[in-house]
Amino acid sequence: MFEAHGVELWLPEVHGQLDLGDASHQGLIMLLGAQSRREVLRARWRALHAMRAQTRDEGRYLGGRPLYGYRLVDAGPHPMHAKWGRRLRRYDPDPSTAATVRWIFAERLRGRSVAGIAAALNERGVPCPSQADRDRNRHRAGLGWAATTVRAILGNAKYTGRQVWNRQPARYTPPHLPGPFRTQEWAGADQWVISVKVAHPPLVSEVDFVAVQELGAASASGQSVAHRYRWLACCGAAAAAVCSIPAGRMAGPPTAAGTGRPVHGPGTAG
Repeated sequence: MFEAHGVELWLPEVHGQLDLGDASHQGLIMLLGAQSRREVLRARWRALHAMRAQTRDEGRYLGGRPLYGYRLVDAGPHPMHAKWGRRLRRYDPDPSTAATVRWIFAERLRGRSVAGIAAALNERGVPCPSQADRDRNRHRAGLGWAATTVRAILGNAKYTGRQVWNRQPARYTPPHLPGPFRTQEWAGADQWVISVKVAHPPLVSEVDFVAVQELGAASASGQSVAHRYRWLACCGAAAAAVCSIPAGRMAGPPTAAGTGRPVHGPGTAG
């Protein structure tokens, strides 16, 4: 392309103009490209591991659109960039939408179906998530509640007060290179990074959240469920609840047996 447009490329590594007809110059360009890819992968590895630690250990909000039912509030100065005026943010219940989330979980626990909940919300004229926040959801039609929307709310572990990250990680093709193709896919629950401590006010208890997941597993399959996930289901007492839920539907961290404390190590969410 440079040659077609008559552009000369000068590099300090060749002490002057680059000659693509020179084999030594071609080898140098390949070497510089390999070093660049290595630096990109190294920077990506550092950034992802830092985000894992911040989510797991600090429960830090890492950006993105606020979850339906929550709003963003100030959480104090940034631990590293406070001198530049940067401040942390966290979730806080939204006065206009938090009650709807609580109602959805309550109705599901009473036995109402996901489709029935969506129909009831539409009949009552409750704005769906994309209608409630049009500025951040301009890419969505905002036509009303759908069963998929209700199901996504019921399966989101952030409503228990814990911060969750890596639910939809980026996938690169080929995986060992910085690109050129990048897509996002839903990850299984075993790949999620979940905060050890409660990071924001919960809209549903962990016990009720687990009960809702069990209802979802039972309705999704009339047969016995083979996949088992462990979830911290305690209210003041360290008691571990084991529930059978299909892969990818359970939204909770594994716990160490008898401790009630989420496990984060090799092969787990952390």
